[in-house]
Amino acid sequence: MDRFLKKSPGGAAATPPSQSSGPGNKRVLASSDSDEVPSSKKRTPSALSSGQPSQSRVQPALTHDAPAVPMAALGEQARQVSDLGFLRDKRDAQGRREGDPNFDPTTMLVKLAKGEKLTPAMEQYWNIKKDHADMVIFFKMGKFYELFEEDALLGHRELDLAFMGKDAPHCGFPEAALPKYAEKLVALGHKVGVVEQMETPAQLEERNKKRKEAGQRVDKAVRREICSVLTQGTAPPQGAQAKYVLFVCEDLPSKTLGVCFVDVATGCVSLGQCPEEDGCQKLRTLVAQLQPAEAILDGESTSREARALLQQAVASTAVLGDGRYGGAAFARKALDEGGYFGGGAAGGAGGGAAGEWPAALQAAAALSPPVAFGAFGGCLRYLQRTLLDRQLLPRAEFAQWFPTDGEGGEGAATLVVDGKTLQNLEVFANSTDGGTKGTLFAAIDRTCTPFGKRELRRWAGRVVPKERANDEYDAARRRLLEVDAGLQQELSRWRRELRDSSIELWTPSVANGQTTEPFQLAEFAQQMSSKKGTKRFWTAELRELAGEHLEAKAAEEAALAAAAKQLFARFSAQYAIWRNAVSCAAELDCLLSLARASSAAGMCRPAFVAEAEPFLHIQQGVNLCVQSALSDGQCIPNDIRMGPAPDGAGGGGEGDAARFLLVTGPNMGGKSTVLRQACLTVLMAHLGCWVAAEACSLSPVDRIFTRVGANDAIMAGLSTFRVELEETSLILKHATARSLVILDELGRGTATFDGMAIAHGTLRHLALETRCRCLFATHYHALSREFERANPHVALFHMACAVDEGSRAVTFLYRFQPGACNRSHGALSPRRRRLPAPPRDDGGASSQRP
Repeated sequence: MDRFLKKSPGGAAATPPSQSSGPGNKRVLASSDSDEVPSSKKRTPSALSSGQPSQSRVQPALTHDAPAVPMAALGEQARQVSDLGFLRDKRDAQGRREGDPNFDPTTMLVKLAKGEKLTPAMEQYWNIKKDHADMVIFFKMGKFYELFEEDALLGHRELDLAFMGKDAPHCGFPEAALPKYAEKLVALGHKVGVVEQMETPAQLEERNKKRKEAGQRVDKAVRREICSVLTQGTAPPQGAQAKYVLFVCEDLPSKTLGVCFVDVATGCVSLGQCPEEDGCQKLRTLVAQLQPAEAILDGESTSREARALLQQAVASTAVLGDGRYGGAAFARKALDEGGYFGGGAAGGAGGGAAGEWPAALQAAAALSPPVAFGAFGGCLRYLQRTLLDRQLLPRAEFAQWFPTDGEGGEGAATLVVDGKTLQNLEVFANSTDGGTKGTLFAAIDRTCTPFGKRELRRWAGRVVPKERANDEYDAARRRLLEVDAGLQQELSRWRRELRDSSIELWTPSVANGQTTEPFQLAEFAQQMSSKKGTKRFWTAELRELAGEHLEAKAAEEAALAAAAKQLFARFSAQYAIWRNAVSCAAELDCLLSLARASSAAGMCRPAFVAEAEPFLHIQQGVNLCVQSALSDGQCIPNDIRMGPAPDGAGGGGEGDAARFLLVTGPNMGGKSTVLRQACLTVLMAHLGCWVAAEACSLSPVDRIFTRVGANDAIMAGLSTFRVELEETSLILKHATARSLVILDELGRGTATFDGMAIAHGTLRHLALETRCRCLFATHYHALSREFERANPHVALFHMACAVDEGSRAVTFLYRFQPGACNRSHGALSPRRRRLPAPPRDDGGASSQRP
């Protein structure tokens, strides 16, 4: 590491090299890195952004404590972008201005007007920025990453970085802080492009010698390239939640949905297509299961409903038009020419390289229309732009995706839990703050590994070497240690000659600001820099040792990079084995998690009866989500009996029982809790977990439907009543005799008589035609009168309560009992919520009128 030889500590702030030093400055002998071509010119704030060589960066005696002088006093309001014409009149690469419907925010037109000039380093910067205009560019200069113009304004505002210099916006930070600042910007929804130096100044000087000999123009700045792109979907995951990037396109004439989603961290790519329903139900379910970090849509093919759904559900959603998405034609050409799977250019769509594609890609490309393959085209273009295509695709695990309610593939053997049901049952996120507290997943998750947690989440959403020495590195390391020993000897010599044991080697990135009394060195020591209370010097011996140190350090880093490359290559050669091992460990972790959840008090093993008529019997069961959210964990248990139990299935001997339960009871009496309890119990049983009950027996369920709550979708143009009707329509179309349905206060989104008519028609269809297991909660008491007499199809139940006629106080008993409740006691409930007396009493009086 490059170092300075300096005296004792002090905490003064840095000053520009041009600032004069008073007699109180301290003595320092120093050495430093260099990151540009050697030169005798002094470094100024403008030289930093120009990339021009500066003596302070090259001479081993002088360095700077920061890229330039922080100008904290200058706020963002005092800064504006430069007067460069292309910044004042922003256009994309095709010359289109913002506001044009085809404007491409990923590119910008960089064209200098007459009289405008850029320094060599800024030419590099804008050559990169013009193709990555939608990214914040972290531009490596020496030991710092620096931001310019609009990116610097953003860095000052979001990262609290101090401006440097007095001219155009410009700020930066030490290279060690890259993960912190990149992570913060990505979390705020920005994309980050990291530009690295691809050679050292010494390598640049050597390259320029060869270029001169060949009669070529020399380069004035080290070579730089964009080496990584960080987005919300590609940044390393911070927790156990998998980070998916979802790609969507549609064929509107045939109403076919095509999707592709990739988990960059694990290299899993899934793609498939299916007929889509009105309301984008299959896409809604997939989004609820994945909870993607990013969504990319083909703007030329996706419907308005799909756009509204994703823009509402996924914070980072991009709609790409004007051919920027990719598509099937792009994917076919890129795969044929790219050689991702062991082949080169194939020259044809169906032969050559296509025969080497993974089976899932071949199957998708053969479909008509190839919508899933088009979605993969969007994925491929995204991976190319984020510089991940060569790393990920050759080693990726490709799989076909089938919707959970599909007719084939994975969907045929799973319990279908659509997106609305996942939301209504609070399987992954609660309805209070979107967190995991009180959710089913939080209640059953006992995994101990990140990949196990990811696998358990997938289950819940789809219930179905010898050591070897590296001689090159060892040699470089020994050389570096020898140089460091020489620097230590030089330090000891100066301590003896100056008779001052506080003098020490100093590194710019970890300066501790020592102070001392004024001192003047001999003529053979040359001053290289100064700041308040400090002067820094170097000698010929120190300069020579510093150069050797830099060469040894570069050799060590090169050897280490080569060793890492070999290690990664060996790992990649056995990637399939490691992937299978992780998959097995994840499955084992999930099973152990379910076992730990099942071993809790009050859990029982559910008994499935495969060949029986549809039934569900729960004895003394509780809602596990509610129980886990309560501080004492005490819930009132209830029995739920739907359908007659076959002989030997248990669950009591009361004879035949109706599959359809019509539930009434007071407001806030616990109806919704019991409805959700039935669904969660069934979901856990199909997941392979024990359930929160004394006993439970059931026949298999093919799909769970939920219609609860009052929700609208303003951005999609859907009122509360419209959402109610669409969700009810989905149930009536797809529910079978083996489904489980819960309906909570259907019809409350419109007038009372209209709502009761809709509820009555839905009730009769599900009870008499579909004959599914259903819990139907309502405040329309007229519905219960039709079924007061015992019948085999509909049974009446209610949530019990006690009413004190004197004080008009309602006591909820939270007992699920046979029979109907002829009143909802809505006018009495406001007393419990301290509604002001006048409206409360007026409402109560009105409720008593005939």
